[in-house]
Amino acid sequence: MTFNPVPTSPPPVQRAVHALRFLRWFALLLFLGCATEKESLHENDHEDPDHWPADLAEAAAFIDSRMQSLTSDPARSAEARARAIEELRDLIEWTPEIAADTTLSESQWIPIYELSETIRKHMQPGDVDPTVFSSDFEKLIRLLRDADARMRALQTKLLEPTEIGVAGPDGNE
Repeated sequence: MTFNPVPTSPPPVQRAVHALRFLRWFALLLFLGCATEKESLHENDHEDPDHWPADLAEAAAFIDSRMQSLTSDPARSAEARARAIEELRDLIEWTPEIAADTTLSESQWIPIYELSETIRKHMQPGDVDPTVFSSDFEKLIRLLRDADARMRALQTKLLEPTEIGVAGPDGNE
C-alpha cells in the first residue's frame, strides 16, 4: 500500500449531501435571523430631557422662560440658577438641529444657526452670566418665532382649498 500525499476529494454524491446540509442550516439561520424583530441595544436607554423642545415655537418659549427666570429673580438659589443656565446651554445647542428638522430653507436656517453658535461661544466659559447677552437671546427668540409663524402660514396656505373646482359645504362650486 502506498501513501498518496494528495488528498482525495469525497465522491460527488457525498459533496452534494454536504452542500444540501450546509444550505439547510444556512436557510434556517437566515430565516431565524430575519424573523426576529430587530431592536437597538440602546433603544430603551434614551429619553429626551424635559426641556427638549418639540418645535421652534417651543424652543423659543423654553429659551424665553429660562432667560426670564434668570433676570426676574437674581437672588434665586445657586443650584436653580445653574440648572437654568445648563438648560439654556442645551437649548442653544439643540436649536440649529431642531430648525434643520423643519421645512425652513437654508437661507432661513443659517441666521438661526449663526446666532445660536454666537451665543454658544459666549456661554462656553462656565462662569459667564447669560443675562449679559440678553439681546442675543431676544434676537434668537424673535428669529425662532418668526420662522415658526412663516412655516405655519405656509402650511395653512397649502391646506386651503383652491378656488377652481372646489365644492363648498352645500356641494356647489
